[in-house]
Amino acid sequence: MIETLSVPVPPIDDCWNRIGIHGDQSCAKLATYIHCRNCEVYARGAADLLDRLPRAAEDDADVAVGSMGGDIDVGGLDLASIQRDKQAFSSSTGEPLLVVRIGSEWLGLPARHVAQIAETGAVHSLPRLRSKAVLGLVNIRGQLTVCVSLARLLDLQERPESPESAVPSTLTSARSVHAPLARFLVGQDRSDEPCTVFPVDEVYGIARFKREHYRPVPATLSHASASHTRAIADWRDGTLGVLDGDKLFETLRRSLG
Repeated sequence: MIETLSVPVPPIDDCWNRIGIHGDQSCAKLATYIHCRNCEVYARGAADLLDRLPRAAEDDADVAVGSMGGDIDVGGLDLASIQRDKQAFSSSTGEPLLVVRIGSEWLGLPARHVAQIAETGAVHSLPRLRSKAVLGLVNIRGQLTVCVSLARLLDLQERPESPESAVPSTLTSARSVHAPLARFLVGQDRSDEPCTVFPVDEVYGIARFKREHYRPVPATLSHASASHTRAIADWRDGTLGVLDGDKLFETLRRSLG
């Protein structure tokens, strides 16, 4: 009779839940990668997880994938289809928003709409564009992706008068961790739809906001901005507009149609 030996599988070091965007955000690598999904440690964790899935029971695999948190798209590994319907960041308190700056405006996009953050690159213009918001095409991991100006789509000022006027003074202490560099925000509404690139002037990172801290959108906002903003929240010395991701991508589809 042959005995089957059960070798214990070492746990995955889920640093993203401890010191990453789902934890206390104290990881020094966030200064470089902005989001854990762009880090090689996260990629190794995803690869390790994928290696284990075929050997795991279905229920165990479901729990393991859920522990990664958020949609994963790193190093060619895509677990989004497995956990698209899972509640994002279920172990965290408050709604996770990716906080970005466009001109002098701070905006929060629900994290479920964020595919990745990429370095800026060349934007290739297209002839006879129907929408003024469409800037052209950019190369994201070898894939030509439509690039759209959120500033034009939301009728926002595209550039601040000066760099200091756009950044609240209380953010100065955070600059060592979150460098104010322009980035490409790669957004996606549904997994069966192509991604869209939005240039932003600065990416702060993931922040969580409790819904009871949201306030109604003031009537002073422009029509385009107000119709895509579902709430505002206190943010440092000013306010942050909480974007309605569903309406944003609905408008985007009409613009590209």
